[in-house]
Amino acid sequence: MVTLSKALPLILDHTYFEKIHSIKSSFIRLFSHLGNRLSSLDLERVHRVYKGIKITKGNELRHCPYQVLDLVRDFDKNNGFNIRVLHWWGRGMFVIIYFGQENPCLVDSHLLPGYFKEKNYRLGCTASPWDYGGMIDEAKTADFIDGPMLAAHQQKFRHIQLIRKIEYETEYALMEETLYEELSTICQLFIKDSG
Repeated sequence: MVTLSKALPLILDHTYFEKIHSIKSSFIRLFSHLGNRLSSLDLERVHRVYKGIKITKGNELRHCPYQVLDLVRDFDKNNGFNIRVLHWWGRGMFVIIYFGQENPCLVDSHLLPGYFKEKNYRLGCTASPWDYGGMIDEAKTADFIDGPMLAAHQQKFRHIQLIRKIEYETEYALMEETLYEELSTICQLFIKDSG
């Protein structure tokens, strides 16, 4: 525990907190721009139970601030699907894709291996899809697998969660472009014909 005398210089430095607030606001703005651009992709064709794009933020994910951009927001345990960007202070930027246990994309699993293996996505190996500390801090992930091994993983964990760390760019505009390319490519993989 930090003593109060050592904490006071930090507590009394309002500029420190103003800088943190400014950076958090910049990431929310980045996610807002990104969400607006991605909304043009007709996300209902990506997943029929599309619930819109949502940005959330908090301060206590293992004691650190975070910002989240969700693109589909169907967290149903059986058929759910979501594409999430998690910016977690002290850990980094991550793209996380959630599939419910019986999601039709898993039946048509030839979609999964190619791109996600090539881009070094990892399989989350946590009982809860919300256990980001387990996946990120404790490295409870596995190399991407397919075929019978993917089915066994799906049976054991009752969902499939893919995760990939995205390296920071030096400018917010470059970060937006990097994320846009990644997310729009993922969306294109799952867009279904309307017929």
